[in-house]
Amino acid sequence: MDQRRNSAPSRGRQPSLISPTVVGSLILGICIIIASANIAGKITKLNATIENTQFASTMKVPENISVSATAQRTYLTDTEAAQYLNLSDSTEVVSLIKKGEITEYIQNSKGGYSISKEALDDWFYAQVNKNSSEPTE
Repeated sequence: MDQRRNSAPSRGRQPSLISPTVVGSLILGICIIIASANIAGKITKLNATIENTQFASTMKVPENISVSATAQRTYLTDTEAAQYLNLSDSTEVVSLIKKGEITEYIQNSKGGYSISKEALDDWFYAQVNKNSSEPTE
């Protein structure tokens, strides 16, 4: 009996040690690493740019009021109170005092007022609540 192999004859190909799938995966992995390094470099440059930018120079602070001077005080003059409430002038604050809408104040000997910031905040929030509860047309 003739014993022949049942397999197809080899056509000169030698079995590959590395499959094309492995080579493709390796190339894809290298591309991902290169892209990640590129992105990381751009993020580092962006962070450096942001740190060097001075945002404070673009902000406008009102020239007629010192924020730090009124921030820690509990009483303001009538002029400062008007600025604090964004009113046109101190006569509006004096008018609110005379109407009894602002109650925590001290009148000095020269006729000026020292008004509690807490009272100013209370008056402001009362106005906000009053305006928000009124029906709109």
